[in-house]
Amino acid sequence: MHDKIDIKDGEIGNFKGKPARIADKGLKQSNEVVNKQVMLGETRLMDVTVESGRPNAFNYIELHNIKPVFTIDGEKVEYFDSDLEDTVLAFFSGLLGRADIIHVSYDKDKETWNQLQSSVPAVLSRLGFKLFGLGFTWFKDWYIAEGWREGPVKLTAEKPIDARMVLRNVEGLREEVESYLEKDDIEDKHNRAESILGRLKRLQADPTLALV
Repeated sequence: MHDKIDIKDGEIGNFKGKPARIADKGLKQSNEVVNKQVMLGETRLMDVTVESGRPNAFNYIELHNIKPVFTIDGEKVEYFDSDLEDTVLAFFSGLLGRADIIHVSYDKDKETWNQLQSSVPAVLSRLGFKLFGLGFTWFKDWYIAEGWREGPVKLTAEKPIDARMVLRNVEGLREEVESYLEKDDIEDKHNRAESILGRLKRLQADPTLALV
């Protein structure tokens, strides 16, 4: 059993003078499943589900119902590719340990949606690239919810459990990225690819760099 994630209400950052914070807002809780919201001032940005402490199960955090556009003092602000998104992803990724999982809904993330629908490897997508930079080395695109029970489309990313898993995941990602870049009909070679392949090379030389 992995250690239970202790997620407390409180501030996790600041964006344009407004505190970004965790709040429960009276949501249903249990011993193993905690439901929270990320708030910016009084605006709800997203819902968060945290499952941890189950016997023989890995922990996971799911970010869903993400608000793509909101208003601060009369100014329209986009969440995706903002400093706020980076703060949120880094905060929740930091709560996860080896072999733990994050699910991030991308139904309102047009760039990630378009990339994944056009067969761009998950790690090369806008969202996948951010998660890769936070230590995740395995990805699964839930573009169709199995059994129609898992909610909206989401990208799942997993942290490696040991050096052997790092090497296996790195090799799979390298083959996937290189195969994609070799396709003749793809004009955009993605600026992210060079960065990803460089980090994959470093992880092959020292897989412990990916372990927390």
